[in-house]
Amino acid sequence: MPETPDLVVIARYLQGSVVGRTIVTVRELRPLALRVLTPDGDAHAFCEGRAITAVSTRAKFLLLTLDERTIAINFMLAGALRHCAADEPLRKRDYVVFALDDGRELRYHDSKGMGKIYLCTDVDTVPGLGDVGPDALDPTLTLDGFRARLRRHRGEIKGVLTRGALVGGIGNAYADEVLFRAGIYPFRR
Repeated sequence: MPETPDLVVIARYLQGSVVGRTIVTVRELRPLALRVLTPDGDAHAFCEGRAITAVSTRAKFLLLTLDERTIAINFMLAGALRHCAADEPLRKRDYVVFALDDGRELRYHDSKGMGKIYLCTDVDTVPGLGDVGPDALDPTLTLDGFRARLRRHRGEIKGVLTRGALVGGIGNAYADEVLFRAGIYPFRR
């Protein structure tokens, strides 16, 4: 599952390769991954003909901005995004294809079928994003600020770190690394 450091690398790549590109078509190959959080529920009207103006991250989500609209991707356990030529063969577990104006495509692939792509005008309406804390790499999150936020949370420290309310973008893998380096037992309350 991508966590903040992994998502930052993906976002940097996409900033250099898809920002400024226009989405020509959207194809939903398998149901359930694509969630349109707008009243009309029309993925085509939401995306097609719109340029990707920015790529960023928030918590465990990759965000593609299309003017006042956002494509929020939560990769979950096994999701992946491929930027490839349109003539590259589709893979069995490709779920959604965004065809771009340069003849390339962004393809969402998920071997476990757990991830989601949300199309929205307000990222706070996306499940898991509305109540997330500041990102783990947010420069405004100071040690004192972290300590103050930590006092409000109860439970085992690993769970507190991974749930996202304290700080966004930390999953199991990085929580284990953080706690190991800090010399803290993961199940300490």
